[in-house]
Amino acid sequence: MKIIPAIFEKHEIRRIYDEKTQTCFFFVVDIIQVLTQQPDYKTAQNYWEVLKHRLNKEGSQVVTNCNQLKLLAADGKNYLTDVANVETLLRLVQSVSSPKAEPIKLWLAKVGHERMQEMSDPARAIHGWRREPVTGVDDLVAFLRNLGGQDRWMFRGERCGYRDCRPGIGRGALPVSLEGELSAVASHPAHPHAELDVVMMVAQHYDIPTRLIDWSLDPLVAMHFASAECTVSADSTADPRIARIWCYDWEGAFPSLAAQWDRLGEHVTRKPNLHVNLSDLIRKGVTGWIVMMHFESPIGRLRDQRAVATVAGDPMACHLTALAALEPEGMDHRVVLEFPALWKSELRKICEAKNVNARSIGLTDSARPSIPRGISTMTAAAFITSSDRRVLLRQARGVLRWEHSVAKKVLSR
Repeated sequence: MKIIPAIFEKHEIRRIYDEKTQTCFFFVVDIIQVLTQQPDYKTAQNYWEVLKHRLNKEGSQVVTNCNQLKLLAADGKNYLTDVANVETLLRLVQSVSSPKAEPIKLWLAKVGHERMQEMSDPARAIHGWRREPVTGVDDLVAFLRNLGGQDRWMFRGERCGYRDCRPGIGRGALPVSLEGELSAVASHPAHPHAELDVVMMVAQHYDIPTRLIDWSLDPLVAMHFASAECTVSADSTADPRIARIWCYDWEGAFPSLAAQWDRLGEHVTRKPNLHVNLSDLIRKGVTGWIVMMHFESPIGRLRDQRAVATVAGDPMACHLTALAALEPEGMDHRVVLEFPALWKSELRKICEAKNVNARSIGLTDSARPSIPRGISTMTAAAFITSSDRRVLLRQARGVLRWEHSVAKKVLSR
């Protein structure tokens, strides 16, 4: 069973989900630490031991109803740990005189109820992703900070509640055949490594639509994008009243991602190093796969945004749904934070305080070539003309030429 952190008023409360019994268990000492408002974990642990002894003498069933599970601790060893379900914890809270008693009871009931609803009714989740309840800006920031510190999650911020998550080239605004033309950019003399996936990764980050979906390894970058103002047209299906931050545990989901490789046959080499030939997969139109892509760039937006991407065999696919389909039971590896647009101004202030803004993540780089905004913001009903294509290809060459020329200067220092 996997430990999943939840946040209550900046406190991390660990929990695990037992899929066999469909029960959500919380770490008892974490709840005790909140109730006693004790910053020292060891002291809270001692308090729980004394409380257990008292409750047992009183004949209370609370301690009896707690479970002990052997779980991995920070020192790499397994220890028996007291955990309890929501019902038991609600009784336990009544045994501790604390100003946090009522707030934690309401929080436990809400978290437990929503988790059970999502497991019994997957339609309540968003694209098969677990909703993480957050009660305020502090909860949201603390949750993201916790995940960001684990070095195994990637994040995507969305300024509106969009119906799905399709790449630019799959939204109907551009013909998929455009990728064939972009492949010509890969062999342009300005770029010594002619890889279509590299071209697309760079082009994507300079407003040229591709089949890629952007993610970041930095939760603050995702928060920056999620807190941007949302303007939608009257006929749009997006909900401007909410925003979302998607969190994907790529390390935890790695076995599911890797399971695709056997199906991809000759397009995957395992020795001397594992390599998935994305360029070949895309050029040959192989479908039924979705993988992560990380392009190390010494300069520009890719570096500043700690950029990663997902790329799928179907350019029209919703990437969130595709990732969920790889691992239907692994909802703990994919989490979505949904919050009201009213929080955005406060979130922007937090990002600014951490020096995460449009300038610091490369969105205002005056040295880069100018990209025609109209190409990447065309409506689904629009048709790209041959002149638009020529402009797009010129801009792609310009972006990549600029990217690599600056990279060469940086690397030669």
